[in-house]
Amino acid sequence: YMGNVESFNSRVLYLAPDPVPQLGALAQSLEDGFTKKGLTVICPPSKGKFHLTIVKVPPRKGMPQLPSGLAWAPTMEDLGIQAVESISLYEVGKGKRTDNVYVSILKLDLYGGSRT
Repeated sequence: YMGNVESFNSRVLYLAPDPVPQLGALAQSLEDGFTKKGLTVICPPSKGKFHLTIVKVPPRKGMPQLPSGLAWAPTMEDLGIQAVESISLYEVGKGKRTDNVYVSILKLDLYGGSRT
């Protein structure tokens, strides 16, 4: 379940998931199992935040920014139920951008398309 709509630097509008303790327990169990098999598990930084981006305004000179505050933003009820056609995993961090866009690591088409 996705939580509230949030904003970052007046350029990104996103939904952050509510904490799900069961997923944390599953992740820990998987990490323990992989470690026992001799695999190294690289954990995301604690400040990392999984989210669903709704709007991203490029940080280019002259580009508009999102309005301050979130009174204008849609609520979860306004967004309703949306079909998800694909899931993408992006690499972020210093030196990980090309043309001001995050580098795509993996994209899965959920309706029979190709995996890239």
